[in-house]
Amino acid sequence: AADAQKLKLLLLGAGESGKSTLFKQMKILFSQSHGFTQSEIQASVKIVYNNILKNMKILLSNCETHSPAHDSDLADHILSLDEGTPIDTNLGDMLKAIWEDAGVQDTWNHRSNFQVQDALEYFMENIDRIKQPSYLPDN
Repeated sequence: AADAQKLKLLLLGAGESGKSTLFKQMKILFSQSHGFTQSEIQASVKIVYNNILKNMKILLSNCETHSPAHDSDLADHILSLDEGTPIDTNLGDMLKAIWEDAGVQDTWNHRSNFQVQDALEYFMENIDRIKQPSYLPDN
């Protein structure tokens, strides 16, 4: 009887088309808790770090064919990092510096030529908050 009251929804779409985002928005709007549990929020910190590093590495690797980063040593260092690396104050400052690099920004402006999440811009605008040890995403 409990299964009869459950609504099942199959979301189909290409990669990065918003399937997960739609599901998360529905959870925020329609779940009994109206958002994520504290443990889900804490677990999502690693996901945010991973998304930032993964997408920054995509951006930096595309700099090689678009507009090279002026600080190639910093770009190479970030490219060498594991995507699971926690973003602390030091790494946050490095990410902020490479994001502000003119070559990286020029490549970002040509992102329609490669697949990178637009959310990287949001994360980089908020890197000073994200790099804090107390960082938790909000609903």
